[in-house]
Amino acid sequence: MRHLVRRAFVLISCALISLVGFSGCETFDTPENLALISSMKTFQMGDVHGSLSQFSSRNQQDAIVLTQEMVARQLESLGYREVSASEQADMTVIPSWSFYEERSPALQNAGAVSYEQSLYQAGTTKMARMGLQILGGSGQVLWSSSSNWGFPSAVSTTQDFANAAQQALAGFPEAKPEATDTTVQATPTGDAES
Repeated sequence: MRHLVRRAFVLISCALISLVGFSGCETFDTPENLALISSMKTFQMGDVHGSLSQFSSRNQQDAIVLTQEMVARQLESLGYREVSASEQADMTVIPSWSFYEERSPALQNAGAVSYEQSLYQAGTTKMARMGLQILGGSGQVLWSSSSNWGFPSAVSTTQDFANAAQQALAGFPEAKPEATDTTVQATPTGDAES
């Protein structure tokens, strides 16, 4: 019995460690970087990294376009403006995709189960997770994150890409609005026709 309790504790501990390891994190979200990012106005999309052929329901070019479009939409909703490659941008956005297998455990048989029976892997699902790096003008990394959870790469809808971009940019600062000139020009009150 003690062996079973110890084994259960080890399995639960490993599961918690892997959960924390796979969750998204912002590794460069210092107050200084967040203030610097929020003062920026424009961005350019960089090349999408990762083996996009693993999206079995979409071709690679389709996955690239969807990735860039959904990330750009999310940044624009935060007040940033995308510029073309020929223009100077305040920051460069580098999207990437990583893939992993999610295993589905199942009981070894449908009959009576004893404590000695082990679980086996009934199947695996290929999952996709978006990562993002935001680079400043001199190439320094200002923001690095990934989506909190993935989605099956065989079922990659437009909404999946939009959700991944939203998760990867969770906590990203909104752009500060440009200061407008609020001074009122005084007009002369004298007779201008004399």
